[in-house]
Amino acid sequence: MLTKKELLRYKKSKGKIIPQFIDVNDILLNEYAEDLINIFLNAVDKKRKEIEDEISHLNTAYDLPVELQKGFTKLLFDKLEFKSTLGDETSVLRNKIFQKSSDYFNSKKPLDLDEYLESIAHEMQLPISDIKTQLYSDLPEFHVAVNFKAMAVREFLNFYNLSLIQGLLFYSAGIQIKIPIKEQAKLEIRYLLKQMRFFQLVANIQIVKDYYEIILDGPLSLFVHTQKYGLNLASFFPSLVLLTEWDLFAFIELSQSEWSKGELKLSHKNNLVSHYKNFSAFVPEEFKLFSDLFTKKNTEWNISLYLDEIFFDGLYYYFPDYEFKKCDRKVYIELFHPWHKKALIQRIHSLEKNNQSNLMLGVVKSLLKDKEIQVCVEQSQYFTDFGFIFREMPTVSQVSDLLKRFE
Repeated sequence: MLTKKELLRYKKSKGKIIPQFIDVNDILLNEYAEDLINIFLNAVDKKRKEIEDEISHLNTAYDLPVELQKGFTKLLFDKLEFKSTLGDETSVLRNKIFQKSSDYFNSKKPLDLDEYLESIAHEMQLPISDIKTQLYSDLPEFHVAVNFKAMAVREFLNFYNLSLIQGLLFYSAGIQIKIPIKEQAKLEIRYLLKQMRFFQLVANIQIVKDYYEIILDGPLSLFVHTQKYGLNLASFFPSLVLLTEWDLFAFIELSQSEWSKGELKLSHKNNLVSHYKNFSAFVPEEFKLFSDLFTKKNTEWNISLYLDEIFFDGLYYYFPDYEFKKCDRKVYIELFHPWHKKALIQRIHSLEKNNQSNLMLGVVKSLLKDKEIQVCVEQSQYFTDFGFIFREMPTVSQVSDLLKRFE
């Protein structure tokens, strides 16, 4: 992902941030991308430094912007898996050699390089060539490539354009998404809402005239866990691109200078291509894990991650995280994470007002450090009856105990 500011290619015009998309049909770019991908296809069993040297040599043969070459390289390195030669053993080996070296230099023997190397090799019972190789094998440049997730050239060029927007959204203060209300949009909006919940985004959803309006908090509007939230937001964006029609407006603030601030406008007309499979919902591992554990330990209620209903709390639409079924009874649970302060307060107030009683609220413990949240939770009768506190994910016993109140 292109999260480093120096890799984000854009222009500024009349208060607008204009991404510098590449032309995926450009012959030179296709040739460069193919040559670069080939380096990575042949990178397995090579050290990172060797791969970087090959890339540097290739880059001199192409007259392309440096930040573009660096961006391409960053995205491909993200798909290359490395391991250090010896793992944790390296630091142990290095400490032993340093100690042996210290002993040698503190001795009264005359200093002689060949004798010193021979002494170290004898003490470690390793050839000196192996010692030189292993001594710093845990440093990044000595890490060995073990696997590369290959991409076709056209797929990669589309991926670069998408990554450019993901990087810009990482520095957004707020995002507005508009989706026209049409018959075919019902399936799409359900899919999008699922993705927003799974990526734990802070969202307000309303119907305004003839479209859905989704307001997402940007990373810069939060005070905690901004990097994790920013990565979640960026990872969500390819889901939006899958929709038939959409518009996105975001305020970007790459730094304090006016040049790096501006409004970003995008839509389906930009012809961005998502690398996500069509409407295959991403489900975080921890969500699957809880679902599996609940199914094993609680045989009275059936749990589902895949909801088809959109809920309304009197002001905003929302989408719970899990559905629980027992006979004809349905109960839902919505989880609130460190950046969900505004959404939690809004939900509690709406539930208190509307006297709803089929939604359980789970609140991550770290949110209670906020005094306003603490007071809101303590004073809420609804939360007392149907809420609970969790650390990272709820436990099966917590949810099972609360479900007994709905039987």
